[in-house]
Amino acid sequence: MIARHISRLLASLAVGTLVALAWPAPGARADAPPSPSPTLIVIRNYAFMPASITIKTGSTVQWRNDDSVSHTATAADGTFDSKNLDRGQTYTFTFAKAGTYAYTCSYHPNMTGKIVVSDTGQ
Repeated sequence: MIARHISRLLASLAVGTLVALAWPAPGARADAPPSPSPTLIVIRNYAFMPASITIKTGSTVQWRNDDSVSHTATAADGTFDSKNLDRGQTYTFTFAKAGTYAYTCSYHPNMTGKIVVSDTGQ
């Protein structure tokens, strides 16, 4: 008799655990699309590639230094600053406000780029 009650209890616990694991987290939607990947800007040959992009408000940009020397991605208005990026390092920034963001490498001022952020996107 006790063995049967224990067996039923264990079966109930197992089912409850499976349901809890399969249930989405509070506030999550089971059909929600995955978060988009950041837009990549590669630093190579003393240049930002691409030099100009247009993104939607709330989008994330990632800079990756593929060059043999250190660089930065530094906004002219101070909005963002990657600080020193050695070869292989990355920096990401999410643009919450629409606008045009000019940036440069603080070590190599001839390296420039522009990010246009709009509410309507690309």
